[in-house]
Amino acid sequence: MVTEDRKQNGLLLSQSITHNSTLSSVQKRFSRFGLVDSRSECRAAQQWTNDLETRCESIDQSVETLSGGNQQKVVVAKWLVCDAEVFLFDEPTRGIDVAARRRIYRLLESLAAEGKACVIVSSDLEELFETCDAIAVMSDGKLVRTYQRDEWSYDQIMQDSFSGFVK
Repeated sequence: MVTEDRKQNGLLLSQSITHNSTLSSVQKRFSRFGLVDSRSECRAAQQWTNDLETRCESIDQSVETLSGGNQQKVVVAKWLVCDAEVFLFDEPTRGIDVAARRRIYRLLESLAAEGKACVIVSSDLEELFETCDAIAVMSDGKLVRTYQRDEWSYDQIMQDSFSGFVK
């Protein structure tokens, strides 16, 4: 799960890009002596830093020195390194610039093309329209309706979003 609040729940800000990128898969990087294989860790961090076009001086750089968009890319890398089949993105582009947003959108497309499931929670309807094949609308904790790409409209989704609060 790529969390909505990268600073509070997604990153160890004082730690390096390497440590943050590989934190979720550290158990895969143990040597036969039970120590972390730092070469494997660095290779994985460098691969995702390159693939996500993270702007940094080095993968040893502290995450707190990165821009918000590049911090978000490190959060995403942390979960991509696990090679899961299902990814949950909670507000994946909140607080990042347009270029980083476009990179995240390209990533979502490539994951879907690989057969991975991407579930996106977003309050940004334009983001959902651009990235999703289907949109499920919830209101007051209940599923109201699921739309396929050719069925949705801004007005209908907004109406459904607030339907659970109208008494």
